[in-house]
Amino acid sequence: MRAATGAGEKTTIVKRLINGSGPVPGIPVVWGISATVERFNAAMSGMRSRATLPNVVVDSAKVQASGLLKDTIILDVPKEAGAFDTVLVRRGTDKLKEISAAWEAYGQQQDDAGTVLPLMVLQVPNAPDHNDIGAALDTIYAQWPDLSEDAVAHVFGEHSAQTFGRHSVPYISPERVQESTWVRVLIAKDAISTGWDCPRAEVMVSFRPARDRTHITQLLGRMVRTPLARRIPGNDRLNSVDCLLPFFDEASVTDIAKALMSGGDGGEDLPGRRVLINPVELKPNPSIPEDVWEKLLSLPSQTLPKRRARPVKRLTSLAHELPMDGLLADAGKAAHAEMHKVLDGVRARFKTEIEAASKSVLTVEGKSLKADLKGGGMSFDDFLEEADYAVIEEARPMSSTWRSCPSSTTGPRKCRSPRPRFRCSSAGSPMFSMKCSARSIFPAT
Repeated sequence: MRAATGAGEKTTIVKRLINGSGPVPGIPVVWGISATVERFNAAMSGMRSRATLPNVVVDSAKVQASGLLKDTIILDVPKEAGAFDTVLVRRGTDKLKEISAAWEAYGQQQDDAGTVLPLMVLQVPNAPDHNDIGAALDTIYAQWPDLSEDAVAHVFGEHSAQTFGRHSVPYISPERVQESTWVRVLIAKDAISTGWDCPRAEVMVSFRPARDRTHITQLLGRMVRTPLARRIPGNDRLNSVDCLLPFFDEASVTDIAKALMSGGDGGEDLPGRRVLINPVELKPNPSIPEDVWEKLLSLPSQTLPKRRARPVKRLTSLAHELPMDGLLADAGKAAHAEMHKVLDGVRARFKTEIEAASKSVLTVEGKSLKADLKGGGMSFDDFLEEADYAVIEEARPMSSTWRSCPSSTTGPRKCRSPRPRFRCSSAGSPMFSMKCSARSIFPAT
């Protein structure tokens, strides 16, 4: 009841600020910027005398490609039933030590004094057992003895110091966590707070059960910002975030993986983002001489295009961006000229097939059934007629989705290859045929 009352009071305050109250005028223009705009839209729908403009949607794929979000999310779950919370807390501590050393090494390589100091989030249920949290902190300090005693803080709603076992942990305001680099372990419940994010939060251990997957996804979604607001080239470890789930298994963690792959909006998977469940890290064989690895790195390499890559679209998009950035004038003309050369080459290569298809597309082939009612005989005769405009137009979309049926087919069927389309009778004889347009005449591979 108290939570509901608090939410109602918060809504009332927002309405007073926007609509105005007494001598205080309302806010003339309200901007809402959020990854989940449903709550903002619902709040604004009840405001007085407001003209709502269409939402401006930022493509999440472009945000991912910009390097502002981490590329890899690693989910660690037990492979068998049992109480593995302390095991995964110990593993999470090792990951925090590892990522801390990796950022320190990167800062030394870049001669950057502002080295990133990552932290680990311990996510607990809404009504946690303080002794359980104390046991987790004992495990952390046993695994990392060099960790400072005052490196732990919490963001509970009580806003006061809490005692977990033998540890007294101070409260810190969520918005101060990022700048307070002394915090290396943060104890939290839900998604901490609306709009909160902490780019240096690189590891999370969640004591939430499998039914609380939404809370886990929300909090982990706020940890995917890259600490330096850019991708670290050549270092996948610094472009990843770890989540350890002691009370999940490989089956129940699938929904979290799907949500994270799409950025949480349920749309298509974000290009470049990976969600790895219990990955195995492969390290170089120490027995192989260093000269071999240096030679391997010196070999030329090329990234294979993705399975869904559309070369023409990528080329035209690049040709559009180059002149916009002042790098290459008339890039569009140059790109189209290159594509025309390719098409001209294909046309010359398949000249015979194109001429045959161009001729056949203007004709309709069929069979004429002649039944002798008196003698009981039956015969088929081929006929050829000139195709009219309507038939040619109908064949155009069909040519890209159907292929010819063998004469032995017992009924109509849909085929995948872009070949000529036939409808086959139930007896197996083609009752009517239409050949495809010239763009689909090339032999299927």
